[in-house]
Order: sequence, then C-alpha cells, then structure tokens
Amino acid sequence: MIEFEGDTKPFAYRVSVGTKPDPRIIHESLGFLHRFPRTPEQMIFATVGRRPGRASADIKVEFNNFSPGRRPQAHVSSNHSVLSQYVEFARKNKKYDQCVGVVNGITNYLRASFVFDPNPKLMRGYERMGNRVLARDGANLSAVLYGLHTGKRAEQASLKRLLKGEKIRLCGIDCPEKRQAF
Repeated sequence: MIEFEGDTKPFAYRVSVGTKPDPRIIHESLGFLHRFPRTPEQMIFATVGRRPGRASADIKVEFNNFSPGRRPQAHVSSNHSVLSQYVEFARKNKKYDQCVGVVNGITNYLRASFVFDPNPKLMRGYERMGNRVLARDGANLSAVLYGLHTGKRAEQASLKRLLKGEKIRLCGIDCPEKRQAF
C-alpha cells in the first residue's frame, strides 16, 4: 500500500532483468491495483516494445501523464531501472509531484533491502561476539550464528531451520504496513 492523492492504494512494481549479452532491464512497470480483484487500475509507467535478445541500450517507456489522449513515450537507458530515471523523463505530467512521491517511496524501500554478497575468505576469520546484524560480505557470520544459538526460542528455531536446509520461498516483500506482492 502506498499513498497517492490522499488515498492509500495497493500497487504493483514489476521488473525483469536479462543477463545476455549484458545485464539489462527487459521489462519494468509500476501501477496501482483494484482492491478486488487485483488487476491493473492505473499505470504510472511501463516499458513497451522491447524484444528480448536485442543489444540496444535504450528501452521505450510509456507513462501516464493524467491527460486525455495517447500516453507519452520516452526512451531511457536499459542499464538502470526505469524507476530510478522516472524524475527525468516524466516531467510533462499533471500529477508529477504525486507520482515522484510514489516513485521515491518505492525507491527508498528498495534501497534499504539487503543484498548478501558473501566473501568466504572473510567468513573464515574470528569475529567479536555480540554482533547480531549480518554484514553484507558475511564477515561476521560466526557471531550472528552464535547469537542465534544463544538467543530466544524464535532465533533458535530460525537457526535449526537454517541447519536443516529447509527451503524458504520468497513470494513478496514484507512491509510494516502490508505485504506487497511481486
């Protein structure tokens, strides 16, 4: 859920990334959803006309300017997310400030997400006990695992699941306000 025009609305942000020949955005879209059923109600932007396998560094984006008639289109770099380029290409938009607020809110939330990039060489070293927040490179893994082992019941249960190797399925992003589906 995100606030837009004084109302809290469910939204959908989708992004597809291709890896060959180089990492590039293939498709990206952001829009609001009907509450029931969850179908697109109002699009803020979406990529159009991109064919997988093309080596072009640009993609065409159609965005909602909240005016009658055809939606305007712009060309943006596929090396970066359309979300991060929205401020530049969507200036001719009647609801520009509200849309930028939505885009900034999603961008800030995604920026705070955790990407784990383990470095085995650093993980073999000793680490001071008491550090319970896992570093991005995994350097303090032993301290975090020890903290789980000596922690509360829920933490010990998490450790047991990790050691058993149970698969945990990621199907969305948990927000403090409400669960956001991909």
